[in-house]
This record gives sequence, C-alpha cells and structure tokens, in this order.
Amino acid sequence: MINVVGAVLVSNGCIIMGRRANNLKNFPNLFEFPGGKIEPGETPEQALQRELKEELDIDVDIPNILTFENNNSKHTIEKSGKIINLTLFIIKKWYGELKPKEAIHSELANIEIKNLDKFEEMIPGDAVFIPAIKKIL
Repeated sequence: MINVVGAVLVSNGCIIMGRRANNLKNFPNLFEFPGGKIEPGETPEQALQRELKEELDIDVDIPNILTFENNNSKHTIEKSGKIINLTLFIIKKWYGELKPKEAIHSELANIEIKNLDKFEEMIPGDAVFIPAIKKIL
C-alpha cells in the first residue's frame, strides 16, 4: 500500500486542482488534488507541506493543514493495481504564488465549490471525496 496525501486548496469559493501532465503513467490529463507520497519519517502534514512546495512552489504552515471528517479513502491505481491510501486536508492559507511544475501539472483550475460534483475531469479516487468536501465548505 502506498500512503499519499492531497490538498484541497480553497480560495475565493473555489477549489484549486491540478491537471496531471499528459506524460504521466497513471491518469494523465485528469484533475487531482495536489500532493504525493508520504516519505519515511514524515507525518502526513509534513509530506503535504513538502509536496506543495515541490509541485506548486507554495509554503504552508502545519497549523494551516486542516483535517476533516471522511478525509481518507483507499483505491487502486489505474494500471498497476497497487492500493493507494489517500488522506486529504483542507488548506485555506498559504504563502507564495501557485506555480505548477509542468512535469506534474499542465494547468491549474479553479472549480467553484457549488459545482464540484458536476466537474467530470477528476481522478475517480479524488472524486469520492466530493460529498465530504461540500459538507464542510
């Protein structure tokens, strides 16, 4: 099992998601919550802090990484069959301007929270979180 974290970046009534680059092996061109694998010795919050710096060049303080009810799900990766254990966190405050690393995200999208459940270009493993996200935001 691979332990992974993701960020529900909230800004001005929208969720910011990244479109996976078309050269990525799993789920190319679909949108996801930014994040990545938890490395040995890291807490989930530390991993998310590091991943957001690497992927989007933003800094997040640990107290601004917020948990919520039903923020964890297990699903299978598209081609490899490996199990992903994904934990999401809400982030409403960060420092720096979002600059996606092109090898990871080809673009960013601002999706209005009220329209999140109508957004069809999302990785299925991320889409399962929509009801829990809409409940708290």
